Amino acid sequence: MDLIIITLVTSIILIYISWMFSKKNSSFQYAVPLIVAILSIITIALSFIVGRWSGMGMGVIGLTFLIASIIALVVTSFLSFREIN
Repeated sequence: MDLIIITLVTSIILIYISWMFSKKNSSFQYAVPLIVAILSIITIALSFIVGRWSGMGMGVIGLTFLIASIIALVVTSFLSFREIN
């Protein structure tokens, strides 16, 4: 349950940051979720190096942020496409 809340809160924060950049007509609105996705993939990769329970925790948190950034990227793309039409 806690991971779902973390995913939702992170998604909302990323969507808000992307929305702030979209008001300025900046292409940086897509970069914010992508940067978070890259950092979460790095976190997941590092979790294999750490190993044991600590590594598993890092992997779960990395996966949570990866899912949140994908959700934010899809919502941001949808809102941007909707504003064009």
